[in-house]
Amino acid sequence: AGLAAICALLAIQNMKLRSAAARPSHLAILPWSQIASPGTTVTLVAADVNFAFYKSLVHADQSLPVYTSQRWLDDLATRVPSIVDLSRMPFTSIADAAISARIGSVLESGGSSISVRSGRTVQIGDFKSDRSVILLGSSYSNPWVALLNDHLNFHVEYDPVLEKQVCKNASPRPGESAVYVGTAHTPMPGVAYGIISLVP
Repeated sequence: AGLAAICALLAIQNMKLRSAAARPSHLAILPWSQIASPGTTVTLVAADVNFAFYKSLVHADQSLPVYTSQRWLDDLATRVPSIVDLSRMPFTSIADAAISARIGSVLESGGSSISVRSGRTVQIGDFKSDRSVILLGSSYSNPWVALLNDHLNFHVEYDPVLEKQVCKNASPRPGESAVYVGTAHTPMPGVAYGIISLVP
C-alpha cells in the first residue's frame, strides 16, 4: 500500500511538471517578448501625481522641460505651503503601484527584473540605452509619455474644456471617432480608455 501511494504521488508530480513545462514563459508572449528576456532589467517609470496636481492647480498644461527643471516644485510649495514636505516626495497613484507590482511579477517569473523609478529621476539618456522602458500614465501625469505621442495614432491628453483626459485619434478611419471621451468618474464606474503601445 505504501509503494502504491508513493507511485501515485510521483505520477501526480510528474503530470504537474509536464504541465508547467508545456506552458510558455510570459516572456515568450507579446508584449513581453519585445520588452524583456531572461537576465535583463526593465525600467518602469511611474506617473507623478504631484505634477498632475500642479497642472490642475495652475489650470495649464506643462511641458517636459518644465517638469525636468523641477522649478514647478518651488511654485507648488509657494502656492500650497502646507504640502511643502509632501510635494518633494515622488508620489504615484495606487493604480500605478498595483500595475508596477503585477508587471514586476510577470517579468520575474520569466527570469527578468524590474527597476521602478519616478519620472523626476529619469533623464533623456535613459531612453537611449539598450534597456527597455515602460511608461505608465498619460503625459498629464507622466510627461515623458509626450516623447512618444508623435509616433502614436492614439494618445491620451488632457482637454481643458472638458476638464478631463480624452483619447485622441490622429488619423480616424471610417467609422472611427477623432476623440473618445470616457464616462468614468471616481469612484463611480464607467467607460475609460487606455493605450498600450510598443515603440522601438
